[in-house]
Amino acid sequence: MHGQILSGYIDYIKNLNILSKLDIVLLTEKGNVAADFIKCSNHKFIQKRRNCSRQNFIDHVLALAAKDPDFQGTESPLLMGEYYFHAVSVNLQDEKYYLCIGPFYIVEVISTMIEADLPHYWLADIKAAAVLFRSLPGIYNTQLPAPQRDTSHGIYRKELEIREIHRLNPTSQIRYNAMNEKIIRTAIANGDIEIIKKYNYEFNYMIPDHMMSGEEPLKRAKHGILSGNSVYCRAAEDGGASSVTVRNICAEYAAQMDHAGTIEQLIKLREEAALTYCRKVREAKQEKYCVYVRRCVNWIEENLADDLTLSGAAQYCGISYDYLSRLIKKDCGCSFSDLVHKSRCQAATYYLQCGIEIWEIAEKCGYKSSSQFCHAFYKRYGMPPGRWQKEHML
Repeated sequence: MHGQILSGYIDYIKNLNILSKLDIVLLTEKGNVAADFIKCSNHKFIQKRRNCSRQNFIDHVLALAAKDPDFQGTESPLLMGEYYFHAVSVNLQDEKYYLCIGPFYIVEVISTMIEADLPHYWLADIKAAAVLFRSLPGIYNTQLPAPQRDTSHGIYRKELEIREIHRLNPTSQIRYNAMNEKIIRTAIANGDIEIIKKYNYEFNYMIPDHMMSGEEPLKRAKHGILSGNSVYCRAAEDGGASSVTVRNICAEYAAQMDHAGTIEQLIKLREEAALTYCRKVREAKQEKYCVYVRRCVNWIEENLADDLTLSGAAQYCGISYDYLSRLIKKDCGCSFSDLVHKSRCQAATYYLQCGIEIWEIAEKCGYKSSSQFCHAFYKRYGMPPGRWQKEHML
């Protein structure tokens, strides 16, 4: 019986992890991990920092529990490193577990989006979330009325909707959407497909509470996403894509968005549109490139953090070192080295808009030092990356 309850509880917190965007680790009293639902960052340095802070918090919780047998969790979120974490105790069939949630940011303390893929919560929301996490054992009752159970999703949707725990204030919602839309616009204008794919995976469009007050969420979402479609179209034009082509694409997606029946369909159409515009820009930029140069450019953009060499690119493209060098000079008007720096600096603009530190950006973009990165960035954009970041951050 205990195994069924534990299994049901793990299924429940798995869905809470999806709904709340909070990482969740379930521990036994002895410190063993019964379950963990952790969203990994694509940036290894950020992930390492998060893992270190999480482990420090887990060690802290277990130390407190060892001192006090009646330990019920942290009274309020605790700051570990750069992130906040919270812990609650959960009793399942007289066995005690500790649920560690985080990392996340507290809105009252953090006013800007430090890491875009981490949730921002009001302090009261986290306390409400703690109640929701603890409430589960009571609803895993065999007498639970069938209408309350949403079997299509495997979670108790009514319970979650009543206690909606992922709620930001309107200002934060606007800033979050605006910051991410700005990054997407930049990626489309640059024809950076890898960044668009990344953002389609990580960016969660939010419907600001202030927008079209009184209207249903679907109508409000259509209003925001249709506006975004027009912005993406203009970004594609700025990137060099044919105006006729992208405006026809804009009209087609606008019609599909207008007829969408769910918010999920709208968000999927937004993701498809961003990728389509980006591909059109990439095609326009590479229109005069031969097949080998196109292959080389794509290889560079997919491996920016690696030690990129002309010989490695030639081997990937299946042609000689000298021949590829001549093709790049002919099609791009620059050397292989200049082409690499161009791609790296272009990718750096995405990281700068995310608020990532200069030294981390240098490593992610394949530079051996911050000074080397700053020199290359200044040469391309005429200003140091720190100044560019201040001018382009919201």
